[in-house]
Amino acid sequence: MAAVPPGAFLATVSAFIDSGPLDPRPDPLMALTDQEFMECLAQFRIYAGNRSTRQISEYCGGMISSSTVGNVLRSDTLPDRLEVVDAIVLGSGGSDDDRADFAHAWRRLYMSQLGRTRTDITRIRD
Repeated sequence: MAAVPPGAFLATVSAFIDSGPLDPRPDPLMALTDQEFMECLAQFRIYAGNRSTRQISEYCGGMISSSTVGNVLRSDTLPDRLEVVDAIVLGSGGSDDDRADFAHAWRRLYMSQLGRTRTDITRIRD
């Protein structure tokens, strides 16, 4: 096996794997408010490796601009479009499961604001 030159980067990972007993992965399904959801989205970015807003825009294939990424991550307000949330999760290195969890939580919160749900919002996981 050939020696790896000092300073060489061996592989790109989408999210770092934790070896501890507790998984610090932010869980959007626990969010009950817009603010909690947006905090979770910002925490997910950090959990997945803290990519810059420009990197997130590039990794999501340019679905949203880097300035939009920054504006959304600094906001306490739920974005009006699911594709914005999905682009940030994808660009941060999120898996299909992460994308599904964030999409489900966004839909639940957004629809409750429109009065289109028949039940009160409750946490999905305890």
